[in-house]
Amino acid sequence: MASPPIISLAEVGLVRGTGPLFTNVDLHIYPRDRVAIVGPNGAGKSSLMACISGVIPPDQGTYFLKPGTRIGMLDQHALDPGDDKLRDRLSKGMDDTEFGRLDANLVHLGLTGDEIVSDCSGGQIRRAQLARCLSLDVDLLMLDEPTNHLDLAVIA
Repeated sequence: MASPPIISLAEVGLVRGTGPLFTNVDLHIYPRDRVAIVGPNGAGKSSLMACISGVIPPDQGTYFLKPGTRIGMLDQHALDPGDDKLRDRLSKGMDDTEFGRLDANLVHLGLTGDEIVSDCSGGQIRRAQLARCLSLDVDLLMLDEPTNHLDLAVIA
């Protein structure tokens, strides 16, 4: 027997601005699924991901998240500037295992974690955010345009 979905959207819709961004979306995500959301700019891909992750409640339809499901999200927003170190900013809410992975992932992506957030370039911030997401122990990892601001070497 197949595992039940960890997330289900049934006839979900979201209204923004002058009308619906999307309507009647049915989506079921099962353990170990890989899903890609593809569409032109402004079509609502990021908003749909926010609905899937539970950040934005849908305006219509039904949303179900299996109890205990953990979701990690790399969104398109950069970190707010600050005088704290990348490691300190990124490690908030992490357990010891995730923190250990964070340090390893930062180094793998060419960072130390000691960089000051406000001194970092857009590419450094994006690599740091990616390191955090890859360090989390989650059931679903959602990456919204993960290669923005990255050079070819880091993408590879």
